[in-house]
Formats: sequence, structure tokens, C-alpha cells
Amino acid sequence: MALQVTKTNDNGLTVSYWRVKELELKYDDSWENAPNGQLFRFTVEGYHNSDYRDNNRGVEVHQYVVTGSNLTNIISTTSGDLRPAIYDYLKATDAAGSGIAIDGVSLGGNNQLGGDFFITATDV
Repeated sequence: MALQVTKTNDNGLTVSYWRVKELELKYDDSWENAPNGQLFRFTVEGYHNSDYRDNNRGVEVHQYVVTGSNLTNIISTTSGDLRPAIYDYLKATDAAGSGIAIDGVSLGGNNQLGGDFFITATDV
């Protein structure tokens, strides 16, 4: 399972395939983010094409942090594998047609992905 939407990265390489690579859910009573104490983050790795993806040769990585109702929606809409719900979150739009995903932070020196980046993505 992955998403397909194309961009050209800072090195001039097209990046077409994206998949959730890592998930992390932590809880700490001292944190004040909502829901109280929960932090959920995941990374999305981009690949030049399906061959790169099949050989696990990512060319770009971005991290997203999700809290509040978005976190609740992701966790409550699945019975195990969170990735389908995360892909739905990345593609979701609000009433004005803008993406609801909070901008991803680049972990590899490339520009961050905006919240609207995945809204036209297709499942692959």
C-alpha cells in the first residue's frame, strides 16, 4: 500500500511513490497536547518509482505529527493497521478543499511537504 503523486525534489529527481515507513505513539502525563499526553508521529518515505520502492531505496523522508481530533480519527477508524487511516488523513480536505494534514517536516534536507501535497494522490 502506498500513495502516488509526483514532485521533483531538490536534486531534480522525480519522486512518485510514497509510503508510511514508521509510526510512533507515545504517552506522557506531563504533556499538554490534545488528546492530553498523546503524541503520534509517522514518517512518509518517497521513492523515484516502483522499482526504488520495491528495493527499499527511498530518496526523500518527511515526518508528520498528529494530535487532537485527527489523531482520534486515525486511531478509531482502524482495527489494527493504521496505514490506511493515515493515507486517508494525508489525502483529506476540509470544506474549502484545502488539505487537513499538517505540513510534514523534511528529515533529509529537502523542502517540507505542504498539507495540500497528497490531496490528489491515488492509492497504489
